[in-house]
Amino acid sequence: ITRVGGNAPPWTSLTAVMLFLVTAATLILPTVARSDRDEDHDHDHERARQLRTEGKIVSLESIVKQAQSIKPGNILEIELKDNDKLYLYEVEILDPDGKVWELLFDGATGKLLQTQQED
Repeated sequence: ITRVGGNAPPWTSLTAVMLFLVTAATLILPTVARSDRDEDHDHDHERARQLRTEGKIVSLESIVKQAQSIKPGNILEIELKDNDKLYLYEVEILDPDGKVWELLFDGATGKLLQTQQED
């Protein structure tokens, strides 16, 4: 909306500032959250190494070999989860048909607990 004489109403600049702030927050906040997760992942790696050294979990290599023998394909992600001192490896695999599978292994024994196709 433009007034006669070319001056924009006063709320136009306020709306532009609010739009800018909302857009900036939308772009910045995920970056801050992602860097927090990255720091957690760094600690996860150290914790996994310590657990492996203490003999509390099987090696990542053995889980990878077992997962790929069960569901051949490309590994998308591997997570080591700690659930009340029960350690779980969660492996996501993209099979040759383009399907994503999640395999859940007991971290202490390497035993396959669950296989599930992702939606």
